[in-house]
Amino acid sequence: MPPYGGERSLAPVMLVCHQWRDIAVSTPDLWSTIKFTSEGVTRVETLLQRSKSVPVDIIVDRTPFPSTIEVLPPRQSRIRTLCLVDTPQSIVRGLLASLNGVGAPNLELLSIIYPDPSGTSLDAGLVPPLFADCVPRIRHLVVDVFSLPWTSSIFRGLTTLYIHREHNDVHPTSDVFLSVLESCPALEHLDLFHAGPILPSPTSSPDTATSTFAKRRVSLPHLECLVLEVGDLAQCMYTLSHMTLPSSAGLAFAIRAADGWETLDALRAVKHVIEQSCVALETDMSDVAGMSFTPNKTDAAALYTSVMIPFLSGPFLSLRFTNLSHTNIKWFPKFGLIHSELDMPLPSWLLVEMNGDGMLTVEEWKEGLRGWPALDHLVVIDANYGILVEALDPVTSCVCEDCSKGDLICPKLRKFGILRSRPHDNTTRNADTEMLQHLASCLKHRFERGSKLHQLSYRHVEVKRAPLKKYARDVVELTLPDDLLAPGEGEQDRFARYPSVVKDAVRCLIF
Repeated sequence: MPPYGGERSLAPVMLVCHQWRDIAVSTPDLWSTIKFTSEGVTRVETLLQRSKSVPVDIIVDRTPFPSTIEVLPPRQSRIRTLCLVDTPQSIVRGLLASLNGVGAPNLELLSIIYPDPSGTSLDAGLVPPLFADCVPRIRHLVVDVFSLPWTSSIFRGLTTLYIHREHNDVHPTSDVFLSVLESCPALEHLDLFHAGPILPSPTSSPDTATSTFAKRRVSLPHLECLVLEVGDLAQCMYTLSHMTLPSSAGLAFAIRAADGWETLDALRAVKHVIEQSCVALETDMSDVAGMSFTPNKTDAAALYTSVMIPFLSGPFLSLRFTNLSHTNIKWFPKFGLIHSELDMPLPSWLLVEMNGDGMLTVEEWKEGLRGWPALDHLVVIDANYGILVEALDPVTSCVCEDCSKGDLICPKLRKFGILRSRPHDNTTRNADTEMLQHLASCLKHRFERGSKLHQLSYRHVEVKRAPLKKYARDVVELTLPDDLLAPGEGEQDRFARYPSVVKDAVRCLIF
């Protein structure tokens, strides 16, 4: 039975009548979730007694009562999950030290998390040997802003391993990291943020930083998701080089760009990440199905660029670069250089998500799309579609007197999608009317040059199909899954970045 906050859930039941109360009190499984708060030891002792001998799920919040450290050790063998949420690190250290004397034979989840890390000091927090090195049933380890020794037996037999912001003194060697991976053959989720093995001789040059890899790889046949935000390009690829992954694994990398990177440096990094991901997935570049591209996301002086690569065999690679210069990196217009200069084959479909920004001019759209001469399928989300249509129109983009020599961008384009992430309003409705007139003219001009669309798809755009069907075989409304619900308010949103097993374990803090 997953923990669900029994006290809150059972209070109405116990008020129905004495018989219902007696049944509830005498059913140990109903009291297996116990939250330690500042309310005192009496309530916790009552719940521990009601749970009798069944495994218990313990949640310690940011303000536990002073004698917390004394209450748990006698029941240590019953602990199934131990979740420390925003708990002061001095109490975490003392509590884990108090639990070191004997094993925890029923422990399945240990999580030490700080959903609100501001003001949390980073502490090495070493407490060897953890649980007397006896945790035979451990499956999930989630540690945030706290550090545990990688040589501990708690790093064995895991299906979830989530380590964020560990102390520099506890980073494992390559051999220790390989040993951990070998001892977790059923690992499904691996998430490292400023954690894991450190590159022996770090360097930030995209030319020279890519030659250092682990001496061998460990196969993780059950891995579903790998998330790495461990530093620069070389460090990320070094961590990846320890693993061989199944063809269905999803990869998400956040890489800090080196200071002074120019466009070609960034594109060289993209190529290298894709190549090394193919090695880890035991596939090759021909397996790349397409590319999803977000040209810019800005925050103060920083530039964030996201690229997603789906593979024909099933997995995907999500790649985000940080610490990029506004002036040095021209992502989308220059992306074709990855093919012409770096000899990387480009996929036949492209998705560009503009986030509502009109940041690309007609010439920048033209320059970027020229780099994809074999493009078959183009989908653009939340863009200034008028500018895009003008770039695709061989007549309006022509600068010569003989418009028959107009610049036909993407001559092999067969599928074109114009999508908005939200329903249209009055502003976008008026823009759509003008844009669609230009689109009909654009498709006509392309048709006259032998480039007829097979499919024009749209979403949250008001489209009158009749004027467009002459130049596109199918004009269809794109069917997508419903938009994801916005994150919840308050406590629920705090835990969004943690694995589902942790969110399940702390539901009594969320709902």
